[in-house]
Amino acid sequence: MGAELGTTGIQGLTYYIKSATVKAIAILSGYVDSTVASASFTITTSGTPVVWIDQVGVSVEGDALIKTTATGWGNSGAASEQAFPGDGAVEFTAVGTDTYRMLGLSNSNASASYDSIGYAILTHIDGTLSVFENGADRGLFGSYQNGDVLRVERTGSTVIYKRNGGIIYTSTIPSTDPMLADAALYDPSAQLNNVRIIGLTTPASAECRSLLRTQTAAVCN
Repeated sequence: MGAELGTTGIQGLTYYIKSATVKAIAILSGYVDSTVASASFTITTSGTPVVWIDQVGVSVEGDALIKTTATGWGNSGAASEQAFPGDGAVEFTAVGTDTYRMLGLSNSNASASYDSIGYAILTHIDGTLSVFENGADRGLFGSYQNGDVLRVERTGSTVIYKRNGGIIYTSTIPSTDPMLADAALYDPSAQLNNVRIIGLTTPASAECRSLLRTQTAAVCN
């Protein structure tokens, strides 16, 4: 089904809908409700580019987040301005297979270190993949190649990890909080490319994001 524009009849609430499933996600997330006085959201299955905030030791060049500091964890990272309260995901396209880089989902951005990312995929310099959750190593889960799309996705309260659409690991740790994209980089010049966030995302407004992280219905202009 192609993209189509629709409204709910609630004043100021607008959807960009790609499927009935996406609309159902919005309803289940509590945003199609008469208590929402005024709001604007983008619902997308193809994803929108991440807007990076809380940048530490990185630069943003086009669609790439690039490390600008020395080798090591904890001195290079960033988080997305966007967040989603229900089902959603973050993904990136692997460019090269020779750097350590980590991307995933967190309920907040506590630091630039890898161990503060709630659910993350790590690329290794030997072309293998592993999963880390709040610093805990869940193991190796296959390999990756240049051009592969790597994703961390939440459906309901379950977080899954994917490579090119195939599941490589399913987390045993449930997730219910609003989530944002969280990144950490290890090697100088390591990059995260074409990072996209998928789902019902909040507007790029700090005040509105704060409301949406604490309420099931909020007033956002």
